[in-house]
Amino acid sequence: WHMAWSGFAPIKSDALQFYPWPGETLKLEVSRPAAVAGAQQTVESIKLGSRPGSRAAIHALDIDLRASSAGDYRVQLPQGAKIEKIAADGQVLNTEDDRNVVLPVHPGMQKLQIEWREAKNLGLRWRSPAIVLAGPASNISLQVTLPQDRWLLWVTGRGGNGEGSNAAAMGPA
Repeated sequence: WHMAWSGFAPIKSDALQFYPWPGETLKLEVSRPAAVAGAQQTVESIKLGSRPGSRAAIHALDIDLRASSAGDYRVQLPQGAKIEKIAADGQVLNTEDDRNVVLPVHPGMQKLQIEWREAKNLGLRWRSPAIVLAGPASNISLQVTLPQDRWLLWVTGRGGNGEGSNAAAMGPA
């Protein structure tokens, strides 16, 4: 909020204290500042945990989201996803659509969770699921837990196929 005054100056400018003399008039104008353009929701961090198996893969998506106003946050899961659990700040929610998930958002910081199963076997080559978020995200982490009888032989990033400039360089582990 913003306040402007006219009539006479305050006695203390840091605390805005006014002591009018008899006959003096103080006029105060209080106004709400205009909203600043920008995103109303910010993904502070996102973590995707995947456990591929011989018949299916189980995924858990954890989103730390900060919002300046109430609304919805939309996440699109891969085709064929079967939702097992949806929660917002620990409160379990229901959904009718296993692919397009709409999560309620309140002002402030919150934790959103989606767990789903995908009928996708491990095979010789496995990719993490393609997830579409409602906007940009930062602090993204991916954790893949392989069965004990499997070894990791090759890793690429950014959707790269391990060939050409599309493959992301992976640093030392």
